Amino acid sequence: MSRVCDLSGINMAEFEPEMRRYATEYHACSLESLPVEAAGVLGGEEASLSLSDPQVYSCGIYELEDGTAREDRTRKGAVEFISTEGELKGSHAMSSGVLDLQWSRELVACAMSTGELHVLKAAADYTLEPMAVSVAEEGTEETEGYFLSVDWGQDVNSDIAVSTQEGSLLVYRLSETCLEEMVHITGAHSMMGGNMPAWTTIFDPFSSNRRLVSGGDDMKMRLWDLRGPCATASDAAATNSKTHTAGVTFLKWHPTREHCFASGSYDESVRLWDDRNVRTPVAEMAVGGGVWRIKWRLCDADPSSALLAVAGMQHGSSILRADFPIADVDSEMAEEASLSHIGAYDFGTGDKMLNYGIDFLNSSTDDNERKVTLVSSSFYDNLVDVWTWTAP
Repeated sequence: MSRVCDLSGINMAEFEPEMRRYATEYHACSLESLPVEAAGVLGGEEASLSLSDPQVYSCGIYELEDGTAREDRTRKGAVEFISTEGELKGSHAMSSGVLDLQWSRELVACAMSTGELHVLKAAADYTLEPMAVSVAEEGTEETEGYFLSVDWGQDVNSDIAVSTQEGSLLVYRLSETCLEEMVHITGAHSMMGGNMPAWTTIFDPFSSNRRLVSGGDDMKMRLWDLRGPCATASDAAATNSKTHTAGVTFLKWHPTREHCFASGSYDESVRLWDDRNVRTPVAEMAVGGGVWRIKWRLCDADPSSALLAVAGMQHGSSILRADFPIADVDSEMAEEASLSHIGAYDFGTGDKMLNYGIDFLNSSTDDNERKVTLVSSSFYDNLVDVWTWTAP
């Protein structure tokens, strides 16, 4: 089913580096476009004029402190707000490295290199106000390592899921200024008797926060029903351990199709899944690099299709098109769903390029869906590029 990515004939994006390129203070890791609620608070009157076409995005950055022994070095980080013209609008220093971030209305949740979850609130002039920080259970401090990924539940500003370096999954509930630990699945991902990094976890957005999906360096993808016991790997409702040939690095649910989600892997492939049967993907495509992030974007004129922006690490960014033969989003996903490679982007920095972050910027396509604006980051380059892809 997997197809090797052939870039011949692909429309490589053109961009203007002097207008669209920004150099971050530290290594550029995670990228997220701003929701309308956050943009309105952060930018005030300036943002209110462009909410339908966001002009500012957020970037989580981190870097090791210099000048100390490696084992004693700590990570410093920040959340930066950057305009599409390459201007820094604001920066909020964090207590450690920001490995992942995600917005829910005016709140942003950050997965930190210290093994903490930080929740902050958007404020005027592109600033953030600290709201809540997770506290480890007594006796478990520093046992989870880094927090690697974060995902908000569907109930506004409530449950937040994180995955950890030591293979665990946690769900916190946000209440006022407190984060209460609700679920702690230890050893969700392991291999040969040792815990492996749980690179990613997401809520099923159609389950009222009752289900999770996770992926780890053990090459496994697991589904979890939080209504029952969830303490160890044996409690998983379903597991796929045979499809991915390297670590499962990212998961992202389709925004409108109830049973469809995408997975990315170090095995350089993007796959589409039906959550009712995770033994075999319904579509897959090789993209030429380890897949670190995936973002969906609906095609307004064609409900049977969607675009996927893919951060492909050493291979740069790709745009895939997902086609579903049934336009009705409430219908079962047909097995003949397909993926095709339609666009690509390269930072032009050679072996130093490591594309970790990506997102769509414009909220709706222009020129009858022929033009799409995206933002991509290159980690070691400390670079973020805004680029435009136009369909041939």
